[in-house]
Amino acid sequence: MILTAGLIVIVVALSACQPATPTVETIPLPTSTRVLDDHEKVERYLNCEDCLDGELDAVLELGDRANPILIDNLVSGPSPETLQSVERGLRESYNQMAEYAKIQEDRTLRPRQSQDEFVRTFLDNLAAQYQTRSVNAIALIGDEATIEKARSLLEEQLARTEREDLRAMLLIALGELK
Repeated sequence: MILTAGLIVIVVALSACQPATPTVETIPLPTSTRVLDDHEKVERYLNCEDCLDGELDAVLELGDRANPILIDNLVSGPSPETLQSVERGLRESYNQMAEYAKIQEDRTLRPRQSQDEFVRTFLDNLAAQYQTRSVNAIALIGDEATIEKARSLLEEQLARTEREDLRAMLLIALGELK
């Protein structure tokens, strides 16, 4: 009995020494003071997967300030750093697919293209995504001089594009500018 009473006293004494359990009001919440610059807003839009987080709206809010950035992306596509990073990931994915097919001993699982063709296809798709999204934003911003410049650039790109699926994307983008 004395032992039990002594343990209770110790437990009560130790619990009194514990700091109070933090409540929602006492936990400091992280605050973000970083503001995205114009280039970062455009880049987020050009690279968004589902574009459900207001990426296009953020670009449209920039208005005419976005136009030179969009034209630059229409002409140049993804940055060399982005291309290099994406290419590394694509090569790794290709190697994983080939290894999986080998382990499974199933020829139907093997990639149908060479690694270089696989990488080129996806990098071309990424460039087309940059072009079509740039054109979409330019059309929505609505500056006539920028629209005319984009139209001219797209027509030049269309003349150089051989893949039919990419040509179709460019034609759709061109239609948005009319």
